[in-house]
Amino acid sequence: MHESDAARFDGRATLIILLALGSLWGLSEVALSDGIRTAGIPFRAAILVGVGALLAGAGLALLRRPAALLLPVLAVGVKMLVVPVLRMSPMCIANSCVAVGLEGGALAAVALAARRAVARGHAGRIAAGAGAGLAGAVLFWLVGMRVAPCPYLLSFAGGSRLPAWLLAEALPWTLTAAAGLALGWALGARLREPLRAAGARRPALTWSAGGAVAAASWLLAAWNLAA
Repeated sequence: MHESDAARFDGRATLIILLALGSLWGLSEVALSDGIRTAGIPFRAAILVGVGALLAGAGLALLRRPAALLLPVLAVGVKMLVVPVLRMSPMCIANSCVAVGLEGGALAAVALAARRAVARGHAGRIAAGAGAGLAGAVLFWLVGMRVAPCPYLLSFAGGSRLPAWLLAEALPWTLTAAAGLALGWALGARLREPLRAAGARRPALTWSAGGAVAAASWLLAAWNLAA
């Protein structure tokens, strides 16, 4: 992710890209999660991990700097809308916020540790995504048990249940994170130069659109929670 300053987005553009992608990640954690649950689609957590990894991969490819790794912080911020919208205690969603934070943290750690491999080719991105998915799942099993765990997570309590957790959740997380990071990087790399060119030609319109995506994500998340 090393790159000359001249080839990077400036501070304003970087902030707007972060806001847009992080807010979309948070929206997926609210609206997409509810949709998957309502439809009875299996592997809900793994799908959400894949979406988060895709958006993180796009951010890494677009920005080519560690700032992209702040995306899960924004995603957690969107999820926390449940506190003012529904007047709920933060502890009611603490467990799911921990999951997003740990998965995002794992993506950050792996992407930084293997930044050259991630920037170099598809194999490095797939490996980084897989490593982050596995690490995030194991960390969530360890930490989530101690932070308002849900009944499903508690069904895997105890060291003897770790293999079952690895099979039921860690394996799907690993696969979707690997695919998501690789696909997200490919998408971000494809959009990077067109976005830079549009920002140079019509900066106000381009970056206003990015801000609108972020604002719309927060509003849609709030509407979904209130509905």
